[in-house]
Formats: sequence, C-alpha cells, structure tokens
Amino acid sequence: MTPLAPWVKVNTRALLMQTAAIPLLALASLYGLAALGVAALEKGSIETGAGPVVALVFMLGAGSLSAMAGWAYLLRLLLRLEIAETALNSGRDGYWILDRNGRFLEVNQNYCRMVGYTRAEILSKNIADFEAVANAEQVRAQIKRILASGTESFETRHQHRDGDWIDLEITATRVAERYLVVFLRNVSGRKLTEARAHHLAFFDDLTALPNRRLMQDRIEQALLSSLRTGKHGALVFLDLDNFKLINDSLGHAAGDDLLVQSAQALRACVRLGDTVARQGGDELVLVLERLSQDPGLAAQQAGAIAEKCRLALAKAFLVAGTEVFVTASFGVALFCGESVAVDTLLQRADSAMYQAKSLGRNRVVFFSAEVEQRMAGRALFEAELGRALNAGQLRLHLLPLVDLSGQLLGAEMLLRWQHPQRGLLKPEDFMRVAEETGLISPIGAWVLEAACQQLVRWAGEPGRANLRLSVNISLVQFLQEGFLSELVGLLAANPFQPSRLALEFSEKMLNNDPGTVAHKMAQVADLGVCIAIDNFGAGLSPLTHLRRLPLRQVKIDRSLIQSLSDSAADLVLVSTIISLATRLGLEVVAEGVETQANREILQNNGCSTYQGFLFSQALPAEEFETNLRARWACA
Repeated sequence: MTPLAPWVKVNTRALLMQTAAIPLLALASLYGLAALGVAALEKGSIETGAGPVVALVFMLGAGSLSAMAGWAYLLRLLLRLEIAETALNSGRDGYWILDRNGRFLEVNQNYCRMVGYTRAEILSKNIADFEAVANAEQVRAQIKRILASGTESFETRHQHRDGDWIDLEITATRVAERYLVVFLRNVSGRKLTEARAHHLAFFDDLTALPNRRLMQDRIEQALLSSLRTGKHGALVFLDLDNFKLINDSLGHAAGDDLLVQSAQALRACVRLGDTVARQGGDELVLVLERLSQDPGLAAQQAGAIAEKCRLALAKAFLVAGTEVFVTASFGVALFCGESVAVDTLLQRADSAMYQAKSLGRNRVVFFSAEVEQRMAGRALFEAELGRALNAGQLRLHLLPLVDLSGQLLGAEMLLRWQHPQRGLLKPEDFMRVAEETGLISPIGAWVLEAACQQLVRWAGEPGRANLRLSVNISLVQFLQEGFLSELVGLLAANPFQPSRLALEFSEKMLNNDPGTVAHKMAQVADLGVCIAIDNFGAGLSPLTHLRRLPLRQVKIDRSLIQSLSDSAADLVLVSTIISLATRLGLEVVAEGVETQANREILQNNGCSTYQGFLFSQALPAEEFETNLRARWACA
C-alpha cells in the first residue's frame, strides 16, 4: 500500500499508549476537519508523529462517547486518508492543491514524474514557475476567476526539468472558498498525434511546404484580403526546367533532394506572410499578398520577388554527390479585389509559366490576354502532335553521308511532321513540346525502330550492306529508364551489325549531368552501337569530352563550316578539332558543306567525310531509295 504523506503518518503504537485512558470529546463535523486540515497544510504545522494527532483526538472526542469509539473513528479517518492518497498516486493523472496565490500545498507523484522534480522541490515553487502559456499575473487572474466560478477546465503547457514542454489537460475545482483542487492529465502524445495528422492533411510530406489543399485555402484568403483592402496580390506558378531529366538520370531520391533544396531556397526569398506551396511534382506556387494598390507598382513588386526566386534557383545544387544546375520558369498572375475562382487564377499563372518555357525557359512572364491566346494555341498544338503519330503524319527524311571520293557511306535519319495546316515542320518546331508532354518517348521509339528496320533492308541488298544510319537522340529520351532495354530489344529483333547504327547527341546535352550521360553512353557503346557528338564546336563544351566519352564520331557544327572562308578564327578552331579528334582515333564529319571551296579547305585540313547541300539535301526515305541508287556509288 502506498505510504501516507508525512502530514498524515502516525505512530499507531505510540498513539494507542498516549490515548487509551483519555475520554474523547464529541466528534467535530467532517467539514470542520477538512477545513482544519487544509489550514494546517497551508501553515505547515502538521508533521509526522503522534503528538499533533493526540491533540486532534482531544478535539474530536466527546465526553459522552467512549474513548474506544473516538479512537475507532480516528482510525477509520486515517484509513480513508491513506486510501485517498493511494488513489491519487495511482493511474496516470496528476493532482495538486493550490492556494489563492498559486502556491503548491500538495502534489502527487504522477505530477512529479511529469515535470521531473521532487515533491519537495515542487512544494517550494509557484504554479507560475511551470507555466508556458501564461505569466504570473495571468495565472493569479485565472485562479481568482476559478475561485469565483467554482470550477474550470482548460489546456496549458508546463516545462519539464530538461527543458521540454508537456501538454496538460486540467480541471480545477474550488475547495473551502480559497483553495483549488486540481486534476491534470499529460496529453502530449495526443497533441503530437493531432499535430502529425494536421501536418499530413495540410503539408507536403517531402518539402514540408503547404500542400495543394492548404495552398487553395491560402489563395482564397488572399483573394478575400485583396477584396477587403483594395491591395493587389499575385499568384506565381513555377516549374523546374528539365527536372524530369535529373529525376531520370540520378534517380528519384536525388530528385526529391533537389525539390527539398529548391523549397528551402524559395522560402528564403519571399516576405513574411507570403506562402510557398507545392502544387505537385516539380510545380511550386507562391502566394503574394499586400502588394501595392497601384497595378504598375504591384507588378514591379511581384516581378522583383519572382526574379529573386529565379536567381536563387539558377545555381549549382549538390545532389547525390553531383553538382546539378537547375533553372525555373515563372508565370505570374496579378489579382485585385476581383471575384475569380482559385482554379481560374491557377490556370492564368500556369499559362504564363508555359509561355516562359516556350520563350526559352529560365524567365518570368506575366499573364495577359495575349499569353492566354498563345497558350490556347499551344494546347491545340500539343493535342495535334499527340495525334500525329497514329495519324501517319510523321515523316522520315535521309541526309546522305559521303566520303572524299564521293562514295555514299550512309545517311542521317531526320524527323519531319507533315502538319495538315502548317505544312512540313522540322524537329525544332515541335520537339520541345514533345519532350515537355512526354510524347518524345513514343515518337523517339518509332524513329529508332524505323532506323533499325532500314538497316535490315540495306543488309539484304547488294552494295548496301555496309551503309550506316545515324539517328538524333533527345537527352530526355536517352535518360529515360527504359531506353537501354528498348535498344537491346530492337537490336535483338533486327539482325544487322550494331556498329552500322549511330546515335547522335547534341553537344549541349553533354553539359547536363555529364557523369550519368557518360555512364549510359558507355553502356550503349558496349552493345556495339556508334556514339557521335552532333553540332560540335557550337557551344562551350570542353574538348575533354572527346577523350572521356566513348565516342567514335565527331560532327562539326555547320555554323563553323559555313564561315571557313571568311573567319580565320573559325578556321583555326575547325582545324584544331579535326587534328585532335583524328589523333584520338575518331571519325570527323563536316556538317553543312555547301560550297566546293569549303570542301577543299576541309580536305586540306584532314577532314574527308561530309554532309550538306553540296552533295544533297535531306530527302524523303522513299525518294532517297528510288532516286539516289543510280547517283551514289556505295562504299
């Protein structure tokens, strides 16, 4: 059995010896005893031992009652006190008695464990010493209110000895007019569960940003605030450029890490009270409030914040041990006191963001009627491109590849789109849309399969068995998870020598995650397929690419070739590329050869493989087969 508190413990043997022959007075009322006990507690006059209890027995005794009756009553009272104390210390609830000033008169062991202090330490303190929600003055006011009302239930927080905070659910009741008996329960676990549930409901689990649900609520509040104050607000929609590329090349964990770092960078750019939310995927949203009432100034303010965010993202992020450079496209939609649906506002900002992408990405564009019209046209264009493959509108053209003697070495397969209204479109007119919409996957697979089938046909024809065919590969297509297995399947299904197939990669692609690109190129090269760099010399790629990548062919950009006769600097650059590539054992192809003079310059500098209008323009595959057989001698 739990021992009595010191102020109710007695030496029973001593008590019996001291009181056995003493007549008892009449018993006092129970209420009087309780009042006496609390008062004694307050004064600290009740101590362990029999002496004070003897005095209490005299007070309780009655002349007409026998000593035994009085003694039996006292024993029952002490037993009840012991049972009460045991009950108060069992279970999980805490218990206090407070005076009107908030001083602890009694606490149980449960509360001692809750806050990490001993009973003696707590009894030397005031309730305000533990409070996190209210100060001493507020605590006294609350006690006064409870003493007046009789009872009150509320929640508060107390500080543990180690500095942590615990959440408490409290019920306080007035006793004897000027004391409070308080029962309390530690609800920290429940509060934590509630907080986690709230976070899952309203915040993105990855970035800890407000999720779409909370974002929509914030937008609604911003619209109401604008209507009430007359001040502008802005919705900024942003999308990380080439995020899918990073996700596919480095893995989803790396993509998640990049999103987390991007979210942190954006939070550091906005003002207090602005919202940064995650719409989904790599789409993030800023909700800007309290902009100027003047539309011009409001646009400047929103633009400045968006530009600050753009610059914060246009830097190197360390992801999975690799430096990754990312940019973002921003669309801004202003609003001011207008009645507009949240979805409509999101569509406006989204349209402006896609306009930013179509203009070259990494920029900020404001929504306007013109933007809306353009984006409606883009949506139609996307739908048309989606139907083009099944509608048989995609075409394949072949651009001959010849050597110094005029022999046909092979061709480059080029994609065209025979648009019903716009005519024949080149890849630069639609490939970006294909990449952004995911259509690059089926379109790229169709082109690659057509190239393999063409090589099989040539392999079975006299004089054509050694012809080569190259295909341009989009980086988005190349880094897709299933690209390598798709290529392996095509090589297995189409019996031809793999070295006759070349995959061409634009030079600028090599600057996006070069480590992953090089690794995957090596896997393709292990299959026997030729790897070629296209448009080399047009960008700022280092010449070390020629050494560290598993290349077999380098194609010099047409812009350098066409200026050979006019630019001494370009001539030196072309000559250097030819010399270095040749020493590394790479085949050099000159693109865009249109004059005999340029051909002779290239020949004199050691380049003997050409493409260009001097020899032939790109022709439809059928025309290439039927009209050029007689013209070209095959190597």
